[in-house]
Amino acid sequence: MFGNHVAQTPGSITTEEHRTSVFRTEVDPRLIASTTSNASLQERLPQLGSDQVSEKQAWHSAEPIKLSPQECGLFNHFVRHISQWIDLFEPKKPFGSFVPHLAMHKFGLINAILALSARHLALSTNEPPGNPKFSRPDPNDAIRYYYKALHYSQEAMRLELLAISIIISTYKILDASSTDWERHLKGAFWIQRSQVIHGDSGGLRQGVWWAWLCQDIRAAFREKRKPFTFWRPTRSFDALDPCELAARSVYLFAQVVNFCSREEMEEESGDFASKVSKADALMDKWNDWREQLTVEFEALPVSTDVKDTFPPIWVHPSAFCVSLQLYYCTLILISLHRPRAGGIDSYLEQRRMVKQCIMKVCGISSTLTDFASGVMSSQCVYIAGISVEEVGQRTAMLQLVDDCRERTGWPVKPLGDELSLAWQKFDQALD
Repeated sequence: MFGNHVAQTPGSITTEEHRTSVFRTEVDPRLIASTTSNASLQERLPQLGSDQVSEKQAWHSAEPIKLSPQECGLFNHFVRHISQWIDLFEPKKPFGSFVPHLAMHKFGLINAILALSARHLALSTNEPPGNPKFSRPDPNDAIRYYYKALHYSQEAMRLELLAISIIISTYKILDASSTDWERHLKGAFWIQRSQVIHGDSGGLRQGVWWAWLCQDIRAAFREKRKPFTFWRPTRSFDALDPCELAARSVYLFAQVVNFCSREEMEEESGDFASKVSKADALMDKWNDWREQLTVEFEALPVSTDVKDTFPPIWVHPSAFCVSLQLYYCTLILISLHRPRAGGIDSYLEQRRMVKQCIMKVCGISSTLTDFASGVMSSQCVYIAGISVEEVGQRTAMLQLVDDCRERTGWPVKPLGDELSLAWQKFDQALD
């Protein structure tokens, strides 16, 4: 399956020596329970009963799985690049640290990683890793790893299954299949629900939940549906550290996507007072969040040019940048979906505020050069750009989303094309 066995069917081994070294009959000491009370360490040394130990030997490699040079390149690409997307709001970066080590003993997880990495590199316009033994993968490589991952996921235990589920749903994003992506997101939701996993679960479980929520709100916004999550945080904003405050913005934005969903609009059709009340309640939450932001969310010095269409705004690290972009996108979306009263003065005030938020979102995006923030930042630029009328700003926005795509190699269909189509419809509505 790996190394010289890439072409083999799932689970096949070519030599008895390799079979003995990989599938040992004695109990692997790494499967024995840890006595630590640290939740993060417990998930790294999980407690297994005797029946689970024997079952796990069927799909757990006691020795590190051997990878071919090509597979090493794919694995490296996931660890150094793709994991950054998934770990954007998790300061402990479990998909860039813990998951790669977990995968070296888990056939389902390693195949999921190789599938996602192969798919991303097959589609990306960027150069593949600088390894003379590594070549750009064939799309069929990704499909083969994908089906192996599905095969082994049937036997995966809870922690591995969680990691596989989010990696496979990310694969489906790259696969440009909204139906499959939706199915995997919903499947991940039910896995998390059955295990009571949420944004405060800690460790890898928490990291999976936040990564899943980022994907779910993107899919929900595109499909104009409500996000799947129904979790309600119990900790107040003043109990959160800066990284947790940044992550909480994603949860709050999910509520905004819910507010803007087709279902919500139909439910509140004609009910002016109820819609205004919900909009005000959302903004109250965001204002409470904004008041708790620490010094880390303040802009740092950056050189500017009078020719800049969007004056740059530099906030570091990138998760804090994206959280602020989500805040300004919230102001835009609620303003556009909240019933308005008050005549021309109210309308002009709304337009002024929206224009300011557009400048903020794009000013922040103009300073982002990292891999991790590209996917969510491009979504924010898209949201900010929907109602832009000025030609120079539109051109600059297309460049911003193209820059994000150049860094990340995603989405498959350029987001600039969708933005141009949205502007076409917007202009037609104004005529």
